[in-house]
Amino acid sequence: MKKSAFTIPRVEMHPWDRRIEIVSAILMSIATVSSAWCAYQSARWGGEQAFYLSEAAGMGREASRNMVQAGQVETLDAAMFMEYTRALSENNSELANFLYQRFRPGLKTATDAWLAQKPFQNPDAPASPFEITEYNIAEQAEAERLNEIVYNKVNEARNANKISDNYILFTVIFASVLFFSGISTKFQSRRLKVVILALGWIVYLSGVGWLVTLPIH
Repeated sequence: MKKSAFTIPRVEMHPWDRRIEIVSAILMSIATVSSAWCAYQSARWGGEQAFYLSEAAGMGREASRNMVQAGQVETLDAAMFMEYTRALSENNSELANFLYQRFRPGLKTATDAWLAQKPFQNPDAPASPFEITEYNIAEQAEAERLNEIVYNKVNEARNANKISDNYILFTVIFASVLFFSGISTKFQSRRLKVVILALGWIVYLSGVGWLVTLPIH
């Protein structure tokens, strides 16, 4: 059979060029997987951030509701206590006892502690039971507890957002590795190929060294 005059002659690849292509393909493969992993982790941590913020918003609303209730309770306590002291000043023990029996437990305890300091005779005594530690409102304590949780949840959300941003940064780093590994085979100079490929490996290994310090979701 007669050979065609248009047969393209086969070009033998130098062993070094073949090795460079193999190493470049390996680098491109692991950089692609690493970039995809970082994108996945970024999405997971982004979801974690949204979860924390959602919890914080719900607890923040509950804390606000408790604060409003605490304000209402304190207003009622103040009104009852004013009537109570007025009854005491008028020596109306029957009315004073009537009001005292209807004090909230927190106000009653604080009033007892306040009266024990003889405020009508002792000028150094607190002006009212509202200024001493015995006075407490359950709704206010609950609001403070919830606000503390909200503060912690917001901090956790910020931390999750920071981690998510770091993973996004690594997708950019590994994308640059893909660029180096892809372009390294396009040059004619074997030395330049090796330099570009080595730079890609340096960037990749440096990125992995930092990546392992991040938490995994």
